[in-house]
Amino acid sequence: MLDVIFVLYYITFLFVIVWFAALSGFSLFRFSIPSFVIVAFLIFSYIGILPMYFQWDMNRVLLGVVNKQLIFFILIISSYSIFIVVLTMLILSKISMSSSIDSISKVVLCGPLNLREHILIAILVVVCVFILSKYYFSLESIALISAFEGNSDIARIRSDMTNNYSGKYHWVSLIINNVLPFISFVLFASFIKKPSFFLCFYFIVLFLLTSFGLLSASLKSPFAWFLIGLFLVYVYIKSEMKYPVKITIFLFSVVFALLISNYLMFSNITELPKALKAIFSRLFTGQIANVYFYLDFYPETREYLLGRSFPNPKSIWPFTPVSISVEIMDLVSPKLKAIGVVGSAPTVYWGEVYVNFGFVGLLVSPVFIGILVYLIWYLSFMLPSSPVSVAFAVWAALHYKNLAATGISGFLIDFYAVVMIAIVFLWVLVSGKIKFRRLV
Repeated sequence: MLDVIFVLYYITFLFVIVWFAALSGFSLFRFSIPSFVIVAFLIFSYIGILPMYFQWDMNRVLLGVVNKQLIFFILIISSYSIFIVVLTMLILSKISMSSSIDSISKVVLCGPLNLREHILIAILVVVCVFILSKYYFSLESIALISAFEGNSDIARIRSDMTNNYSGKYHWVSLIINNVLPFISFVLFASFIKKPSFFLCFYFIVLFLLTSFGLLSASLKSPFAWFLIGLFLVYVYIKSEMKYPVKITIFLFSVVFALLISNYLMFSNITELPKALKAIFSRLFTGQIANVYFYLDFYPETREYLLGRSFPNPKSIWPFTPVSISVEIMDLVSPKLKAIGVVGSAPTVYWGEVYVNFGFVGLLVSPVFIGILVYLIWYLSFMLPSSPVSVAFAVWAALHYKNLAATGISGFLIDFYAVVMIAIVFLWVLVSGKIKFRRLV
């Protein structure tokens, strides 16, 4: 009987949330920051609950994800959190009386990038190359190169390049995962609007530089998201934010092919069926399965953290921040810690909220997430219509989709968002295009 209730609840909610998102003005079949975030929540923190419940994913079963009552509870909390996020954005759209996405999507881009904008791009690229050069020269090995050389210790090298990097990795991540993709989006948007040989060459150079940065740690998803970001730029400009069916299918076929190749080249998987299973497992259950352990370990094994996993800049509060994703991974897979690999078990944002504040946090946090995503969306359309506003909207969608796959602490003091918004406003000032739009 429990299984029947689970399936009915699971399917009904999918129809409800698609209808409710359309009611709020953010159809899941058209690109916008809110709709993209909602789709991310469904993919990373909802769809995978079904195979978890019926134990179709043996990778999760072997890790101990087998308690059906706990998985049903995850379904309820996940659906509640998604619904409240959408409801919050619906209420805000009614309060602000903002235009619907249908009318906004018809805004025509301004002219091409001017000379001052090209100079700013050149300066940003030089700074990025300088920082990345220092980063790569500080490493003993680069995972991508080591993989091609046949090195079997890729997991440790990857850890040393990211989680276990001895320097200030947040600056490196800012460049690799944010600034370089953003500049690439700007150039691609400008090229789509007004093609030229110069823009094509410029974009190819940035594309190659960005691709190497994203692939250098042999991580499987960043490059795929970069390609999806370029696709979203195209959708924004050429399709009035509607996802063209044929191009969408082609893109995801390419992304899947790249992911399969990545698994076959950079992991111990050597068979195509196993690679496909690994991709689907990582995509749909990789993040939401981790929340199972968050709920299982707290407060039974550990007491609630009461904010101790949140940032503590300059140690202004009397506690040392706990890396909850690393702690959970150490509990789930202690063998990784034993061989010197700093693992991580990130999950949807409300998992971290729960281990800090219990059920109260679960109830109220979706409201703040809905406000945050809506305000970022509102800001993106206040910007002067240009390739930069398009690039910012796409960057923001990719950035805030991570709420479905990682903890909330990184968004409380959001270093990446602050820097990127500062770059965008500097860009607007430098370009001279300072006429902001109104959405009412």
